[in-house]
Amino acid sequence: MRTHNNAFIGLICFLIATVSFSESERPVSQITIHVRADDGIMVTGIVVGVGTFWKHVPGEGFGRDEHKTVTGKTDANGFVTLSIPSLTGDVGFSPHLPLSGFYWDRGDRIKFTNAVAGKWQPWNPTVELQLKRIGNPIPMYAKKYGERKTVKIPEIGKAIGFDLMQSDWVAPYGSGETADFIFKLDSRVTGDKDFDATLSVAFSNVGDGIQSVYALPFKGSQLRLSRKAPADGYEDNLVRRTHCSPGEQIYRENREDQNYVFRVRTKKDDKGNIVSALYGKIHGEIGWWQNSVIRFTYYLNPTPNDRNLEFDPNKNLFKNLSPLEKVSEP
Repeated sequence: MRTHNNAFIGLICFLIATVSFSESERPVSQITIHVRADDGIMVTGIVVGVGTFWKHVPGEGFGRDEHKTVTGKTDANGFVTLSIPSLTGDVGFSPHLPLSGFYWDRGDRIKFTNAVAGKWQPWNPTVELQLKRIGNPIPMYAKKYGERKTVKIPEIGKAIGFDLMQSDWVAPYGSGETADFIFKLDSRVTGDKDFDATLSVAFSNVGDGIQSVYALPFKGSQLRLSRKAPADGYEDNLVRRTHCSPGEQIYRENREDQNYVFRVRTKKDDKGNIVSALYGKIHGEIGWWQNSVIRFTYYLNPTPNDRNLEFDPNKNLFKNLSPLEKVSEP
């Protein structure tokens, strides 16, 4: 097996060497980056970098890749122009830490198409980089629930409440007191490749609900979702399905960019107006499997009617969380 891997790596290195440029001959990529805050104001005087793959260094195992980075500061209008030699024309750009008053951003990438006279084309495109300001981070209940992949919905075929503040199932399955989410798993499993399961998430109160928000987990701002939960648009039920038959691929309803915001503990007056509710968010999909295992990362603002979802990771209302349960993103 090691011989096969080494041969494969050798072939890749040979192909790169035959179709690419030497270090001294590599075409130059040039990019102008325009940095704005999410309120539209230009961001001046911050360090921005561009980076690209430089070379592969053979070594133990698969060896290692080296990357080259060039940095510069934005001018009075929020612009900075940077140039960097590139082997492939694949160049990433992002702000550099520390960032005062802004959340870190993972930036983006640009793939140049071809090289002409030593310059990657298109030459010197202008790209936009928007940074989110740090607004009003607050204490919240935030937890990666079920990260050990051993936590299960207590019983199949029954609607069972989950208390977000207690982070536990309601009695008789746990110490929870309020059914914020009501999970129900219907599952038929006859084999690893023969099953059909449906998970539904319902709620206890009229006005409670959930809605999808789409944002990729490893791209863009460290503050993945909006600072504020929406005032309306919540659905009172969420249904997801997975199934597989012998000889077929597993079907699962999920998206890589799936996230949610939710409203729970809603109280209304006699005219139907909301007088009290709690808001929160879920980063990523609700992970669940036909064998009852479940996990999800959630945030809950404990202040009634406060739609702020900007979490301060240093002020988690859950104490003594394990490293796997701790939440570091705002």
